[in-house]
Amino acid sequence: MKQWIKVRTPASCGELIQGFYGKQEMLISYPINLFSEVTFSRGKQSDGEALGWKAEKAVQLFFEETGADRHLLDQYHVTVMNNIPVGKGMASSTADICGVLKGLCHLYELELAEEEVARLCCLVEPTDSTVFQSLTLFDHINGIKMESFDWQLECDVLVLEPDYQINTTDFRRANKEQIMRKNHDSKALELFRAAVEAKCYYKLCESTYLSAKENQEILEKPYLEELYHMALEHNCYGINVAHSGSIVAILFDRNKVDIDALKVALTNNPCGSYYKKRYMAKVIEGGSQILEGKTCL
Repeated sequence: MKQWIKVRTPASCGELIQGFYGKQEMLISYPINLFSEVTFSRGKQSDGEALGWKAEKAVQLFFEETGADRHLLDQYHVTVMNNIPVGKGMASSTADICGVLKGLCHLYELELAEEEVARLCCLVEPTDSTVFQSLTLFDHINGIKMESFDWQLECDVLVLEPDYQINTTDFRRANKEQIMRKNHDSKALELFRAAVEAKCYYKLCESTYLSAKENQEILEKPYLEELYHMALEHNCYGINVAHSGSIVAILFDRNKVDIDALKVALTNNPCGSYYKKRYMAKVIEGGSQILEGKTCL
């Protein structure tokens, strides 16, 4: 019997694109090096110690879908440690839910495909495509993988985070009609595919900026245009946003950008007072990483 299992699942830095492409709402998220860690260790769960309703719902769905015997899980203590900002559009909940499901699959030695894990995640709440190893066009409402892309992004990110928090579920409910009318004729996906074919980060950010602009009527990002031009002026690739969150991200190559000069420009601009928290991250591969050991942590 495994003594402990740890599952690390990355954050999303908003979405590259999101909208209705055809008749379905879809998105493409990208993962960065911030993580949720779900640990299963031998021992009873402490009385009164709850995982949170989303993680608990994921556990319930796992047993309903697989028919596995819960007796094994009852011998483990499950904890969630998450350093992903909450309410910013960075897939904090997705990382927890996916981590719980992947950990249970490993504990019970069951093979569930990425697509199946993603579908189960969506039964809890709309889910980012960071649950997939590669960049993926994903119907994040119905849990359907639409298309995967053969391009592992290798670039740096400056995350611009305001104080403003958003509850994604409440936001989507309140803005349902606006979302349903959104950019059905958008060229963002077409631009994205062209960027993948050319492996061109500047083309990529043309698609991300278009998608961000189309989202302004639904959830405005203050200083969006100004940030985009500031990024280009400092030789960055461009920007993307969290479409149902509050962050804006600047994508760049640290070997080609004077990041200190960019930070000074942000500080000296009114946008710096709104996006008060700014920190560096790096784009990584998606999906969960699983570690296990023979002795308790």
